[in-house]
Amino acid sequence: MTKNYLKHVVLLVLLAFGLTQLNAQTFTYGDLIYEVNYRGASVTVLEHVDGTDATGTLTIPDYVVYNGNNYAVTIIDGYAFSYCRGLEGTMILPNTLEEIGDDAFDYCGFTGVVTIPASVEWIGYTPFYGCDGIEGFVVDPANEDYDSRDNCNAIIKKYNDELIVGCKNSTIPDGVVSIA
Repeated sequence: MTKNYLKHVVLLVLLAFGLTQLNAQTFTYGDLIYEVNYRGASVTVLEHVDGTDATGTLTIPDYVVYNGNNYAVTIIDGYAFSYCRGLEGTMILPNTLEEIGDDAFDYCGFTGVVTIPASVEWIGYTPFYGCDGIEGFVVDPANEDYDSRDNCNAIIKKYNDELIVGCKNSTIPDGVVSIA
């Protein structure tokens, strides 16, 4: 009987955890849809409220408020703004940002220079693919994981000297050993 009881307790715990994950807290703040992250101290940007029909510039705030709580914006979800061709002009990323998901901005119409904050620790696969209007990338010099050395207008992983994101104005600086 003890083994059966233990099995039921484990099953209930797993079921409760699964239901918690299914009932993630999503909410809208401004023009963006967010989800409260696992530990509840930060949020992920999921998408624009207008989906791929979004237009204008994009400013993602450092913090958002939901149910009286202040949350840091730390993740941009994979594909969050893919094919939002109407998003044009500048893009401002939050200084609290830690992760940019795979294909997060593919085929957006942004122009100008994209600044990657010092707080970014991970950039997914081809996050700016097809963004032909981007003129350059600048990584905050305080970033420990990425750089844009020698004004190359690209993003380079420091630990392996791999150029991971470029644009029409990018140059390949000395020291780069591979291109993603």
